[in-house]
Order: sequence, then C-alpha cells, then structure tokens
Amino acid sequence: MPTTYLKTKFFIVAIFFPIFSFGRDFPGMSEDIVASYRAESPPGIPPEKYVLVHPDGSWAVNMKLNDPIYLLNIRTESADNLFYSREIDSLFKGDFSVLVDRETLLSNGKTDYVILTMSRPAENNPYYVRCAPNMGEDRAYLLAISDGKVKVVSKKFGGCSRTYEVIREQEFIGYRVKEGGENPEILRYMIRGNSIVWERE
Repeated sequence: MPTTYLKTKFFIVAIFFPIFSFGRDFPGMSEDIVASYRAESPPGIPPEKYVLVHPDGSWAVNMKLNDPIYLLNIRTESADNLFYSREIDSLFKGDFSVLVDRETLLSNGKTDYVILTMSRPAENNPYYVRCAPNMGEDRAYLLAISDGKVKVVSKKFGGCSRTYEVIREQEFIGYRVKEGGENPEILRYMIRGNSIVWERE
C-alpha cells in the first residue's frame, strides 16, 4: 500500500475510562476460566488476547440483567487481567451485539490497540436512519488498552459506508479508515512512539 507523507498531523484526543469505579468489586477470574478461553481461541496471528466476559466468567455477547461487562486478557499470568469501561458496558445495555476483532490487534510497548465491533437491529433505535433497506445499525470503536485503563480512541471506524483495515508496512503500523461515496475520505490512524495520530491520505 502506498504511504503518503503529510505536512499536517493531528493528535488524537482520547477519552479515558478508568477500569475501577468507586464501590466496584472486580470479580476474580480463576486460572481455569482463563485457560479455557486460551484453549478455545482459534489459532491465528495475532493470537486472540481479549474476550468480553460477565462477572461469572461467561462469554459476553448479549446483556445479562445488572451484570457489568469486562475485557479479560487471556494472555497474561497477572491477576490484574480484567478491564472495565462504562462506554463498552453501555453498549450491551443498548442491546448491541459486541465482539473484539482479534485480527485488528496491534501492540506498541505496553499499549494494545484493538477494534470493537457492534451491531443491533435498526428498529431498536427509533432515531437511527438506515444506510440501506434491511440494514441494521453498525458501529466500530478503536480502543487503546494500557496501564489499567481502556481508552476509546475513535468511534469513527464503522457505520454507513465506512470500512477499516490494518496497516502493517515495515515501520508503519496502524489502521486505514475509508468513507464511501464518489469522493471517499481516507484517514490513517498511525502508531508513532507512545501516541497514535490520524492523518488524511
């Protein structure tokens, strides 16, 4: 893929969500639960690292009443392998089906980047304007996971006519987001040092 050098670069302003909220007791995930996810994760590069779980350790794909949702790191031996985000939790309460896109996992130092995809029937949201007949409501968020926190870097990775792909070009790693139409806008979210920046292509 061609690489374009741009004069203007814009730093991402990330929204921070602490993993701990006051009064919240994090459940303990047993090593058996973590091992079972490792055993069930499909082979691939990159390997599956994060799964969404309920407090009892069961896989979270739909909401359980009054149960918070956690990101579980299944590749660490540390006891601090659960992450919480109010933003992600609210998606389940909005009846979205949510998945971590394993193929989008990129790592830089102590920070992991991954895309969270979500969908629900359009009729669940009376204010949603369909992209096309019979299509549901789709979204995709870029997350950064580091230092006990989940950051929502961008909410603009999915939706009507918008697609994303991973960039792995030697020293250039990040994501490309394309907006459909006659004159499509293409943005690149590139990992540079300890930051991620977006550029117009």
